[in-house]
Amino acid sequence: DLSRMTLNLNGTASDLNVGQEQADALLAGELALNVDLAIADQVVTVRQSSIEGPAASIQADGTLSGTSGSMDVSGRITDLATILAGAPPGALGFEAQTTRDGNVWGFDVSTNGQAIALSSNGTIIDPTGPIPTAQATIQGALSDLSVFSELADRRLSGSLDIDASGEATADLSRFDIDATLSGANVTTGISELDAALAGALSAEIKAARDGAAIRIDTARLASDLVSVNAQGELGPVNSAITLDARLANVAPFVPGFSGAATVNGTVTQLEDARLALDLDATGPGGTRAAISGDTAFDASQLSLDINGRAPLGLLNRFLEPRSLAGDIGFDLRLEGPPALESVSGRLSSANA
Repeated sequence: DLSRMTLNLNGTASDLNVGQEQADALLAGELALNVDLAIADQVVTVRQSSIEGPAASIQADGTLSGTSGSMDVSGRITDLATILAGAPPGALGFEAQTTRDGNVWGFDVSTNGQAIALSSNGTIIDPTGPIPTAQATIQGALSDLSVFSELADRRLSGSLDIDASGEATADLSRFDIDATLSGANVTTGISELDAALAGALSAEIKAARDGAAIRIDTARLASDLVSVNAQGELGPVNSAITLDARLANVAPFVPGFSGAATVNGTVTQLEDARLALDLDATGPGGTRAAISGDTAFDASQLSLDINGRAPLGLLNRFLEPRSLAGDIGFDLRLEGPPALESVSGRLSSANA
């Protein structure tokens, strides 16, 4: 039943196969084995053990019991592309330590490679219990996001730095997080998102939950084109988020138009999984609109009043050599799914 075992290996092996593609790739070629393993009375001891090969090396040393102990593991992957398709060629080193004190497990992990440098440490309380609780800090520098293209199933590029700390239960019924992110030239293969993230990128989130309410102290995203700020509370009925967003230029999203656009106001939690909107928007050329009403969480059903004014001159580039002057006013009702047939209301012109 393997409750007691002693294993001593000192020799070589070739092309070990364990039936897992990435592991098999790391175990390819001539391997030098030095393993000293003992299991007895729920105590696992690994003494100065190592596996060295052309694709990877790993070292382990430590003792873990049912109540205490520590284990150190370190190693090096010769070429990260061996296990992560699309990754830039180069080595990745890693170090990890786990400790145990009763039902509290500690961890300290770091990696260092050409495109990835990560470090994280913290504790996990009762990891096999019904609701484990984790506390951790994470710092990371991802100089080439293409490393993650295979995982994301799309071509990524750019760089990101992250600094985060916090604690959370496994079911997220309670959490407290504080994270900042900065990046440059991030692309995802989604043209609209790439336009929004272009250039310098920064983000910050400070949020907590203890019960039904999620408190957002700070939620901020900024790029060369987009800035979004939000704060407030979500969860209980009548809790609300205040939103302030700005698009420096609508041209990447609305061909033929240029200029800034803004949206600000509040989003309030209602009963029956609906949200109340009270927003003011501005757009190029003095366009302005007020939006009020409510929507389903997934925006599948809308009940909104939209009214405002826009200058007719915005259409002149499509009408050359003719031109329009004056404003057009709109007083619209959107009732139902987000489709043209759900819109009713009236338009009016002034000084045209």
